[in-house]
Amino acid sequence: MRRIKNLINSLSFKIALMVILVEVIVLFAIGFIYIGRFVADVDSRMETHIKYPSILMQKGALNYDAIADSVTMKELLRGEDLINGEVIGPNRVIFHSLDKSLIGFDAAHVLEDVPPNYFDFENPRHELIRLNGAIVSLSPIIGPDGVTAKYFVYVKLGTAHSDAE
Repeated sequence: MRRIKNLINSLSFKIALMVILVEVIVLFAIGFIYIGRFVADVDSRMETHIKYPSILMQKGALNYDAIADSVTMKELLRGEDLINGEVIGPNRVIFHSLDKSLIGFDAAHVLEDVPPNYFDFENPRHELIRLNGAIVSLSPIIGPDGVTAKYFVYVKLGTAHSDAE
């Protein structure tokens, strides 16, 4: 018992204990920063991938009906978990869809995760919506006038795969 008391009261024990505590604190801080950056990188990658279909459609490099081809979309989205995809016309009617049963319906009524006011063809803008377990991108395809939207591209990806990373 006396040896333990002498060890605890010794200067070398106190210095060693302080070194270990500082190491734990520093490693915890570095790990916390690393995890935050890693999560941000995964989110950024997913946000970039979800925009690929609309970017390529805007440039004319991808046909609108490609949104209905799950193999093409899976390759284009680099393996992300595609839940749904649509091309929506100016009257909010779905023209092309991964889910064929949605073609011809009003997107504002069918796509419940997108507020109807997001389909603004006069003042179009890209919308990114985070849901529990999914991420949705609504991107305009700008018409020849360079101002109004000709179509909107809706892409919904599951986040289970990226959450697991």
